[in-house]
Amino acid sequence: MKWVPNEFPEAPIIAFVGEAPGDREMELGRPLVGPSGKLFDAVLRLADIDRAEVFVGNVFDFKLSDNDVSNICVPKSEVTPELEEQGIFKLPPLGPNGYLHPKFHEQLDKLEADLKVAGPNLIVPLGGTALWAFTGTDSIMQMRGAVDTATHLMAGTKILPTLHPAHILRQWKFYTVVIADVIKAMKEAERGPFLVPPRLQLLIEPTLEEAIDYMNAILDDERIDKDRPLSVDIETGWGQITCLGFAPNSENAICVPFVDTRKTNNSYWKTQQEELEIWKGVKEIMESPLPKLGQNYGMYDAFWFLDKMGIRTMNLLHDTRLLHHALYPELPKDLAFLGASYTDQGPWKHMRGKKSGDKRDD
Repeated sequence: MKWVPNEFPEAPIIAFVGEAPGDREMELGRPLVGPSGKLFDAVLRLADIDRAEVFVGNVFDFKLSDNDVSNICVPKSEVTPELEEQGIFKLPPLGPNGYLHPKFHEQLDKLEADLKVAGPNLIVPLGGTALWAFTGTDSIMQMRGAVDTATHLMAGTKILPTLHPAHILRQWKFYTVVIADVIKAMKEAERGPFLVPPRLQLLIEPTLEEAIDYMNAILDDERIDKDRPLSVDIETGWGQITCLGFAPNSENAICVPFVDTRKTNNSYWKTQQEELEIWKGVKEIMESPLPKLGQNYGMYDAFWFLDKMGIRTMNLLHDTRLLHHALYPELPKDLAFLGASYTDQGPWKHMRGKKSGDKRDD
């Protein structure tokens, strides 16, 4: 079988890993040199990256039949619990395609061996299959643009996934997105091999005194920047507001819960009087002239505040969803996409499943 080796110089700080070579790659014996490769080269040029100084390779070094990874997978329907327990599959299922057939596990070993020799500070998985090799999930749209760490191949190494150039050829609107992701990835690689997450102070289960003090500080404390809008967010369920969040700046935030399913009465607060005190503080903040911002706020949060609690949102300065839509009307507007595009926050939306009645961020 013909194969295409990975290419890399000595000690590259960043690695790009795709799925598998195509016809042109097989012909020339080099990764990413076909139509997708030409686009990849253009992305690198616009990101001011010299291809000769980076690792370029694929998860598989041979051409997939019909360019379809499912052709080397064992369908889930054929995998019994006994086979799973035997641990003969190196990674979780590759989405709906099933488990990678054990005879192709050596491909993963070869890739990891090359990456260990190269020793990059950061790996950029290009597309769902490459992301799956490093994390066990192929949810590329949920994970793209966010710095994380590998959990399977090269476990512990920083990664920043983005879309495969072939995806751009099918949906050109993502061209600038991938360029921005690659620029971000290079900056992260230059910071070194260790992941340093943003510094955050989150108060998630406050006492009554802590919640009241925090809300009073938002309105009165000189430490709060009144020229910076207050970020507001709510979560809903069972026909009510289940919790809300206030963030006076990018490093500090509080979650104020109302529903707590761990308790027999499903209430976070001990008494009705305590909850009324909290809502009084919330109302004072939301109806104050303090500028506010939110994601999809005007279409969702503001309505729930008014309809369920009789609270009017005053001085809604910005809606991040609308601001992003004004800049890039053709791109996704969900919070996960915005978080990956504009912040250094790691991926978080995949940590919980979407339930009926949950707030939509898009």
